[in-house]
Amino acid sequence: MEKTISHYEILGKIGEGGMGVVYKARDVRLGRVVALKFLPASLADSEALAGRFEDEARAISALNHPNIATIFELDAGGAERFLALEFLPGGTLHALLKHRRTAGDPLPFDKIVEYAWQIAEGLAHAHAHGIIHRDIKADNVMLTAEGTLKITDFGLAKLRDSGGRTSAGHVVGTAACMSPEQAYGTEVDHRTDIFSYGVLLYQLATLDLPFHGSNALAVVQEVYSKPAPPISQTRTGLPASFQHIVDKAMVKDRERRYQSMEEVLRDLQAVGGSKISVRVISRVTEQSPTLTLVSPLSTELRKRTRRRRTFLWAGAAVLAAGMISGAFLWRRTVRLNEERHIAVLPFVNIGGDRETQALCDGLVETLTASLGQLQRFQDALWVTPSSEIRQQPVANASAAHQVFGATLVVTGSLQRNGDRLRLIASLVDAVKRRQIASRTIDTSIAHITEIQDTMADRVAEMLALNLNPEMRRALAAGRTTVPAAYEAYAKGLAYLQGRRPEDFALAGGLFEVAVQKDATYALAYAALGSANLGKYSFSHDQRFLEEARTACRRAVELNSELPEARLAMAQLYSRTGKFEDAVGELNRLIAIDRTSADAYYMLAETYNTMGRLADAEATYKRAIQMRPGHWAGYNALGRFYALHGRYEDAEQNFRMVTTLTPDNVMGYNNLGGMYNKWGHYVDAVAALQKSLSLKPSAPGYSNLGTILYFLGRYDEAVPNMAKAVELAPARYTFWGNYGDACRWSSGSRDRAAPAYRQAIALVVKELAVHPTDSMLLASEGLYYAKLGEMAPALAGIGKALQQKPLDMAVYFKAGIVYELAGQRERALTELESALKAGYSAEEITKERELERLRSDPRFPKLIAASVPAPSPKQ
Repeated sequence: MEKTISHYEILGKIGEGGMGVVYKARDVRLGRVVALKFLPASLADSEALAGRFEDEARAISALNHPNIATIFELDAGGAERFLALEFLPGGTLHALLKHRRTAGDPLPFDKIVEYAWQIAEGLAHAHAHGIIHRDIKADNVMLTAEGTLKITDFGLAKLRDSGGRTSAGHVVGTAACMSPEQAYGTEVDHRTDIFSYGVLLYQLATLDLPFHGSNALAVVQEVYSKPAPPISQTRTGLPASFQHIVDKAMVKDRERRYQSMEEVLRDLQAVGGSKISVRVISRVTEQSPTLTLVSPLSTELRKRTRRRRTFLWAGAAVLAAGMISGAFLWRRTVRLNEERHIAVLPFVNIGGDRETQALCDGLVETLTASLGQLQRFQDALWVTPSSEIRQQPVANASAAHQVFGATLVVTGSLQRNGDRLRLIASLVDAVKRRQIASRTIDTSIAHITEIQDTMADRVAEMLALNLNPEMRRALAAGRTTVPAAYEAYAKGLAYLQGRRPEDFALAGGLFEVAVQKDATYALAYAALGSANLGKYSFSHDQRFLEEARTACRRAVELNSELPEARLAMAQLYSRTGKFEDAVGELNRLIAIDRTSADAYYMLAETYNTMGRLADAEATYKRAIQMRPGHWAGYNALGRFYALHGRYEDAEQNFRMVTTLTPDNVMGYNNLGGMYNKWGHYVDAVAALQKSLSLKPSAPGYSNLGTILYFLGRYDEAVPNMAKAVELAPARYTFWGNYGDACRWSSGSRDRAAPAYRQAIALVVKELAVHPTDSMLLASEGLYYAKLGEMAPALAGIGKALQQKPLDMAVYFKAGIVYELAGQRERALTELESALKAGYSAEEITKERELERLRSDPRFPKLIAASVPAPSPKQ
């Protein structure tokens, strides 16, 4: 290299990489030190690439931000093109992190947040100007002499892939820092930078990258298919809210990732608070950061951008004037092949009377089921099952997006005035939080089937779905033409979702009315079968079982292709122990509707009950393959793994739940419970505190109290257990847990016995309905043992052990009962059975009731002999 190039005096080489060589130089005209970056010959020799390089350089030079390295000029020294850049003497962030890793000196959290904020500010500014970096990593962030971070190499990564999309097997850039879409060579937008930013946040916290592999392709596979390990595995003490930011930035599906750096900055501000030295920076927000910009200076692109913005404004204006339908706007603002994840929220009952409420709730069930039927014809359509919404009720579209990942929400209201009905259904964009369209159906009770016949059509219209004849046949399957039959059926569906004996009785009575009014009503017969099964589960009256069998068979006779009929028949077979028949029925259902989540989950549970664990696991994975972006599949598989002691696999799946739906309380609850079983108590506490911060719940408080109990922090466990019984006073397990905490607490021992008595009373109440339930019997025996009443304790645990199949927790409870009863040999035998079935050795070791047993020399041998099931490579 010559000593002088143009008006720069070369002072020495700084570094060299795939994008060229960088020299330190002095600008002899202005007397300042700069960095000169020369393009590699392979790029500089191409006039086309050189032209793109110049366009990028001009675009980036327009950026003016304290966290973006300044470009002073684009120049040439003979045939060599180079950039004159701001000289940053502090070196790269990568070098700083590497030094700290070697020294074993992690960054303080204040510094992590400060650095995260600075990088986010720089990216937000660039994205607002239509600039995508595409190679965000620690090597491309540098420090000033004062320690301020500056992003470098904006836009240069695009030159690596200038010939078009990446070919299969060819990785562009730094694989471990790439988004899944970039790693697989698909078109990228600003959200690829957000994923890479998440990787960088992970590295700031742990001093390591989240994805590893023996080669670039192996790393790409990790990026594409595996969630990042939780930061807490490497670095403890960081707030869960910071992990949430990292997780959301690294969501695989960019539609569920942070959608802008502005969102990241808001969350960082909440996490960092006073730790962040906030600078108010004006950003160009009118240019949509969702646009994919290839050449920011392209005149044609700017024209297209202006046209698109004008159209959107015009559409909004016309919609406000009431001159265009919501469906028309929807067709023109959303590509029809985009995935639409829909949640139907409970309708509002205007008037509030109970009869209308039942009808209102039933209409939600029927609409959800109808839209679910359309999934098998529309790969881009994805409907949240109503069962999930009942488990985690949400109040509005924003909450549905946060909890379920829904992008669209159907809301509605039902008003009854005499014999007149008015149903209003609205389609809401859950991401942008705005109403897209609305439809009204006015009818009378005498013509209520108009709602049945048109409600799904109206919603499909708002969704811009063109219903072909096959789709219409699926919607009409099993319906009735008799208004009184439909009214009874819809109300019955509302009660069928209950869990009390009277709910099933009310549902069954209404379905009886429905089939009496219309003897060909297949849907009503299927629902009647389910209601009678519910009544049988509480009473064990064989009459209800026979009535269920008759109704299910009639439903199948009337329509053998009706999914609801096949599902009801499978439930009947499963409840009566005919598991092979249930498997056959469920496989027939999947052949009819390959998207039926209920069918996959029930099939997997049936395989699990049969002991066909490999088939159960494979079926859960099939459900995930159908909807890889849906949290419920990962949650179900995670629970399966946790049940069988495969905690690493369970953790991976529960982490996917919280990655896909960061505000999903169930995901954090399950993660906390699993960590507790695994003995990772610090991680368990963090997960459950996150759950409780999102939504206080009895399971969350009880699980947190359980962890504190196993940590020996009994006084802290007591108020958490008390909160659980306050929120759910009818749950015997919460009263039992409360008794355990009080039993060993220094100031609450007198509350233990009353808590156990209350737990026993609730167990006895449930045993009246389920007299052979092994967990109920074992729990009753355990509570009596802790009260010192050994006769009923041994009787209860003896009955529990006679039931088949047995849960591993029954063996664990039996071990405690026999130890408290002074039967050491039997206690060791039952604990060995628990360990062989997959029960947590950590929990057995920590159990306070087994304190004396641990001094027996046979106990450590028993624990040492327990080998957890190996986790398969994913």
